[in-house]
Amino acid sequence: MDEDKKEEVTGEVKEEVTGEVKDVKQEEVKEIKKEEKTGLSIASMVLGIVSIVLICFIWISIPCAILAVIFGFIGRKKGGKGMATAGLVLGIITLVFCILGIIGAFNLGSYMENMV
Repeated sequence: MDEDKKEEVTGEVKEEVTGEVKDVKQEEVKEIKKEEKTGLSIASMVLGIVSIVLICFIWISIPCAILAVIFGFIGRKKGGKGMATAGLVLGIITLVFCILGIIGAFNLGSYMENMV
């Protein structure tokens, strides 16, 4: 009788340990896949922040803003929606301000030319 109980207990422990190992491996795989999905979202947010901070340097902010918008669209489809949306919005805001600034500079130049 004691041997049967001992085998049952040992069998249960083995199953529990193997189940825990499987759970840990599956969780690690999910975390790795989640990190892969959020990579473009993080890149979008970082590029959006860089583009809005360096808006005075148009040759830096416009490419960063364009990449932020592209990565934001792709990142929203893959996962990481919050950071992708932030990068997308910052990139669009930067592009709008840069375009308005360029148009304003040309208009100011033509206005100053007419004044002389």
